[in-house]
Amino acid sequence: MKKAKLLIAATFSMLAISAVQAQEDSREALSSFSYFEAQGGVQMTSTNAPMDKLITPTAALSFGHYFTPVVGARLHVNAWQAKSGFKATEQYYKWKYVTPSLDLMLNLSNIFSKKSSHALNVILLGGVGLNYAWDNDELKALNMPADAIPLAWKDNRLSHNLRAGLRLETNQAKPVGLSLEINANSLDDRFNSKTNDADDLMVAAMLGLSFRFGQKKA
Repeated sequence: MKKAKLLIAATFSMLAISAVQAQEDSREALSSFSYFEAQGGVQMTSTNAPMDKLITPTAALSFGHYFTPVVGARLHVNAWQAKSGFKATEQYYKWKYVTPSLDLMLNLSNIFSKKSSHALNVILLGGVGLNYAWDNDELKALNMPADAIPLAWKDNRLSHNLRAGLRLETNQAKPVGLSLEINANSLDDRFNSKTNDADDLMVAAMLGLSFRFGQKKA
């Protein structure tokens, strides 16, 4: 978990440095535009259990805007199911969650290439937000002893969220685009109702379909 925190911290540092450099880059490229996007895929919350047992579906909706050819931001809402369990007893439980986040995005393709458009854009993202979890009934039905799940929550749980991720996105000058996104989310230790004295890590991989509008040429 400490490595995950360092990765997310490093991503935020790179985002800040690159954003400053991007403002100093006078090369002509794609100008500003906005977009809506729907995403679907899978996610996994890390714990001491087989990885293939922890995969659950996930979905997201977002609205974003690129202020320059390099720097953009989005309001991103990710939700559905998360899963955890106990390897020793082979017992698993699911719950629901929703994670609204505000993300900063940097188009690395426009930073490091002189071309004004790209068939495939590489985008670094980092963000902060909140996570709300509820419907933990499956864990309560296991009737585990209290010392086995000292951080279990009953009705709902509100926590922070820190995010870092990478996107591959098709030509941004086109009105419709496809994307592949992988992101890592650092959540409160109580998110999965278990304790390891560190934030819980949720990793998601999603395919997206976006509709872009308001494109302006440089």
